[in-house]
Amino acid sequence: MRYNDKELVKISESKSELEGILHHMKPQGNEWSDWYQQPCFKERYFKLISNLLYYYRTNETEPLGVLVLENAQIAYERPHHGIPFAFSITFKV
Repeated sequence: MRYNDKELVKISESKSELEGILHHMKPQGNEWSDWYQQPCFKERYFKLISNLLYYYRTNETEPLGVLVLENAQIAYERPHHGIPFAFSITFKV
């Protein structure tokens, strides 16, 4: 996918549909040692603008990254490791 960093940053400054702090689970790697590690949650600030989900370090104004929620399925998950409201994002390939 082609994109322009400056345009994405400019869009991130516009009014969001939803925003707030979420805890996301760090993806686990494919290494054997990763299977024994406890899931690690990181606190990030998220903004949903149209189908773009921006994420930030808490108290920073420039986004760390953006997820394009095109061809994605959002599903409610049971409470996970003490996080009461959990959901997953699955991208269709």
